[in-house]
Order: sequence, then structure tokens, then C-alpha cells
Amino acid sequence: MNEALLSRVRGQPASSPCSHSWISPVFPAPRFPPDSPVARLRVMSQHASTSPHRIGLGTDRHRLEPGLPLVLAGVTIPSEIGAVGHSDADVVFHSLADALLGAVGEGDIGELFPDTDPRYQGLDSRRIVEEALRRVQLRGFQAENVDIVIELERPKLLPHRPAMRTSIAALLGVEESCVGVKAKTGEGLGPVGEGKMIAATAVVLLVGVLAVGEENTK
Repeated sequence: MNEALLSRVRGQPASSPCSHSWISPVFPAPRFPPDSPVARLRVMSQHASTSPHRIGLGTDRHRLEPGLPLVLAGVTIPSEIGAVGHSDADVVFHSLADALLGAVGEGDIGELFPDTDPRYQGLDSRRIVEEALRRVQLRGFQAENVDIVIELERPKLLPHRPAMRTSIAALLGVEESCVGVKAKTGEGLGPVGEGKMIAATAVVLLVGVLAVGEENTK
């Protein structure tokens, strides 16, 4: 089946991957009770810029050197080595911010907080995530859940995972059960395995914030 036909079946024009048209023009639209989850999603989709959900992906990496602090998700990790960066070099918050910004088509943190600007020297990366969240909310979305993978050879991060999850959940305004944090080593391979680099990848799910009750009162 060609892409144009697939797009019609999905209810999306072939030229736009972010179409409002959720109902296929090929088949009649099914009817749902007004209080059903599907009906609520349709109400939200009529007012959100695209669909009621968005997915964002963010990555970050920093060089490691002795004698520097290692800050992850706002938590200072006891370590003989730390990340080199213009801000506090928090790869968790940096990857999270980029994921949030990417989900709403807002570029990346390098554009908003350039490392050539002395105002951001030593910046607490919570501010970066807060700015990303502000832009997400302006687009009519909020974070629903996030999953983060940290790549670091040493130290071991498992003892610090609860504190990192608590920090991320508080910043996003979600339950800790909506935050996943995993740590992987490089198994001695590459810059991560050699202890020269730390990296993080974040995937975030956003949901539209328009409530059906608000729509019914208009």
C-alpha cells in the first residue's frame, strides 16, 4: 500500500504528518458517548495545535575531568570526576529540556542558553528545564511521563536513582511513578567505557491540557 493511501486510511493528508484529521475519509466516523475517553481526546484535538499527545527525544553528553562536581537531575553525586560544561553540565536536565522543546517544535537548549553567553556560566540546569516547560505550557501541553537513560562508567548511580526520580518528578509536576531513570555503563568500550564521557537520553510524552469540562462551559 502506498503512503498516500496509508495517509487516507489514517485520516491524515500525505503532506502533513501532524494533521488534525483523525477520522478517515474512507470510512464513516464511529460515534462515542460524550464522556468516553475517545470523545475527550477528540475535543482536545480540536483545540491543540496538532494531536492531544506529543513525543520528544533529547540527548546530551559532556566530557569528564577530575575535580569537578557531578550533578545529575539536580542531585550532586559523590565522585572523583565531574562533567565539563558552561552551566552545571547536568546531562539529565539538558536531555530532558531538549526532549520537551523538541516535542513542541521549539528548537534546543543551545539556542536558548548558548555557551557563549557569560550570563549562563554555572547556571543551575533547573532553570533550563523550567524555561522548556514554560514553552510547552504555552503550546497547550504538559508532561505526562518521561524515561531517561544515563551512560556513565563510574560511579554507580543505582543508590542515587530515588533522589533523581524525586527531583525530576517535582520539577515536571508528575508522580514519581511517571519518571523512569536507568543507568548503563559502556562495558569498557568507547569514551563512556573509558571514563572520559557521560551521556544521557530522554524521551518525554506530553498531553494536551484542555479539559472537557472547560469546553462544556463555553
